[in-house]
Amino acid sequence: MNTIVKENKKEVLAANYKAAKEIYGTDESFKEYVTGSADSDPNFFRWLFDCPEGGEYGNRGKLSEDVYEAQNDAWNDYLDEIS
Repeated sequence: MNTIVKENKKEVLAANYKAAKEIYGTDESFKEYVTGSADSDPNFFRWLFDCPEGGEYGNRGKLSEDVYEAQNDAWNDYLDEIS
């Protein structure tokens, strides 16, 4: 993921997080919010990593058991960056 795209995705997630805090009064961290979004949105990984439908993340868009180690590493690195 290039730096410009990565920053844009981070800005979108930050704006959504801020709105959720204002609307729902949640006290979860930004990292918890992003992880929860990934768990609840079947298209989250396609959006985050710009993958086509049915691409590397499968039809549901979630990281599956058989996803390449590099993709898991990219997700974990992203979570570390936003913490």
